[in-house]
Amino acid sequence: MATTVSMAAEWLDVPREEAAPIFEVKEKDAQSGKSTLVGRLTVSIGGVRWAPTGTKGDAYFLNWKEFDALMKKQVRA
Repeated sequence: MATTVSMAAEWLDVPREEAAPIFEVKEKDAQSGKSTLVGRLTVSIGGVRWAPTGTKGDAYFLNWKEFDALMKKQVRA
């Protein structure tokens, strides 16, 4: 299963979430070659918002301080 995440931009000011870039994360099935949407990641001035495919209601949100703390708990590759 291959995952693709795409975006092309130079410096981009994001004054509010409505103007934030949204990354679509897709996985490609090795057998069928078909891509399916895993979810959408919005990166804004307030933090990051993850909306997995198939969920209803609010997406998961972390402000930058929370995101920083979460990432620091992860194993470095």
